[in-house]
Amino acid sequence: MKLPKKIQICGITYDVTKNPELDLGGRAATRRQVIEVGWNGSDARRFSTLVHEIMEIAAVERNLRYDSVNNGLQFVCTHKEFDMWAHDVAAALWNIRKCWQ
Repeated sequence: MKLPKKIQICGITYDVTKNPELDLGGRAATRRQVIEVGWNGSDARRFSTLVHEIMEIAAVERNLRYDSVNNGLQFVCTHKEFDMWAHDVAAALWNIRKCWQ
């Protein structure tokens, strides 16, 4: 699977890079507008990681992610907000679909 070099999420362009140090995971930095994807594992694993990061960024951009009291992250939204979140993720994936064809 080829990673896209850039992805638009909620109207904001994020640079996408592979980072073998992350092994199977990924991370995103909204301030720097960067997504890093671990490069070990299968194409399916890398795609899953990329989708995870896209979903998380869209939630952050829509203010749907909050710090939880249990040292974790919590996502809270109404159905309308979820629908908009899903639209944001679908739009990002639609624009990069040629990368895995």
